Amino acid sequence: MLFRSDTPSKYDYACYAAASLAHLAQSQRDRVGLATFDTSIRDFLPPGGTGLAALLHQLETTQPAGPGALEPAVRELMSRLRRRSIIVVLSDFYEPADRAARALGEARARGHDVVAVHILHAIEKGLQVGDTSVLEDMETSEQLALIADDVRPAYQAALDQHCEELANACRSRRVDYVACDTSMPLANILHRYLLERAASKRLR
Repeated sequence: MLFRSDTPSKYDYACYAAASLAHLAQSQRDRVGLATFDTSIRDFLPPGGTGLAALLHQLETTQPAGPGALEPAVRELMSRLRRRSIIVVLSDFYEPADRAARALGEARARGHDVVAVHILHAIEKGLQVGDTSVLEDMETSEQLALIADDVRPAYQAALDQHCEELANACRSRRVDYVACDTSMPLANILHRYLLERAASKRLR
């Protein structure tokens, strides 16, 4: 989530999205909370328990580190929430699509309204790196030397398949799915999603 180039890192982009949504919710007098996680909940501000300033401070001071796992984190979050909520999960979702969607589906089955915001970096989306590169996993420090032109078609096909499987698995569990990359204007993404969400609510 920390990789950056000439656009924000995925983590920064997620923070901007979280801050924007929190400000919008609070302006409508809704209670707002925050949970950060890796394989478990790292920081938790309960809905309504703190003000917007505390939430923004938490976003500013928290930095991702190490691998993440959605399923145990979501189960821990379920044990902490005391009422039905709108849960927005901002992640790059680098884990098997069905496992991630299953975790979100558990929250949906408990009556929560769940939104998966899938964030990719613009460079990783198209593997726009030098011809010969050494890529390093920022969670595990594992390195891989490659010739980008040789692997790009297979990489793109695998990434597209993962995104499609995640989107389908989420929607089959009545979890909203929003795809974006860090080159996209965040305001446009959120505006379009909120309009689509309002329209779908009117049709139900």
